[in-house]
Amino acid sequence: NVELKKIPDFVKVIGKKKAEIFPLGEEEITFMKSFGKEKHVVEMSTGFIQGDQIFITEGPLQGKEGLIIKIDRHKRIAY
Repeated sequence: NVELKKIPDFVKVIGKKKAEIFPLGEEEITFMKSFGKEKHVVEMSTGFIQGDQIFITEGPLQGKEGLIIKIDRHKRIAY
């Protein structure tokens, strides 16, 4: 949505049809900034899976392996 680009701060959108916009809390802002840095662009992370364990060797997910709940190898996406 073009209107969201006009908001200078981080926000979250709640709902689908009648979306409401709320500012993020400080903890959420810190978490989001840890991924995108100054440019607000999340770079690709790389790593490997050994058994049931995930190892991130570089990128913004490094050190956040415990937050990953699912890996889609086909789409190369971590949830």
